Amino acid sequence: MLKFASILLALFALILAGCASKTPSQRISGDQALFDSWPAEVQAAVQAGDIEVGFTTEQVLMAWGEPDERTTEVNANADVERWVYLKKTPALNIGIGGGSYGRNVGVGTSVGTTIGGDTRVTGLVRFRNNQVISFDQRKK
Repeated sequence: MLKFASILLALFALILAGCASKTPSQRISGDQALFDSWPAEVQAAVQAGDIEVGFTTEQVLMAWGEPDERTTEVNANADVERWVYLKKTPALNIGIGGGSYGRNVGVGTSVGTTIGGDTRVTGLVRFRNNQVISFDQRKK
């Protein structure tokens, strides 16, 4: 039984590891030539996972990765693209139970996970004409 619970916990750890997003360094290595074409101050910010007003969508993608949501705000001046970054934490449930009936004794365990854990906004970026016009970054 302990071996079974250990296997379930290991499987859960693998699932969580697979959900982890890439780091800026990993995203940079995926398109090193593009990164190398940017000014040194932009490169430093992207490496640190920071963005600034005026950054392009490519620079934000390399610094922060793919957004969880993309929407377009239509107004009189110009369309504004809005990217939302979310932090999603799975809910983990572990149960251990036991019981007896007469001379019979039983023990059981269960491990469960759902996607319905905590979800909160960690970043919001607004673009006009492929450039950041405003952003809000909350601690992850």
